[in-house]
Amino acid sequence: MDDAVVRELAGRARAMLDPSGAKRIEIGPCPEAECDGVLYATCRRDDDPRPSVIYCPACGLEKGAEEWRRFGREYLRGRRMAE
Repeated sequence: MDDAVVRELAGRARAMLDPSGAKRIEIGPCPEAECDGVLYATCRRDDDPRPSVIYCPACGLEKGAEEWRRFGREYLRGRRMAE
């Protein structure tokens, strides 16, 4: 079983055992070279000890909330250049 599938299943199991109210949002294609995955954001409540993250389950890219602003600008710039 591939790592991305294991991470996905582990995340689903955690969600069932500890429903946190976290929201999973699809952002778009992963910006990493040679990755055909999809980028997601998991946004958690302020009282949740786990961090909110942007991640790609296919390649393992992960960005913490403190990096979102800079990463978002770079991501949008890259998407505009690709159009």
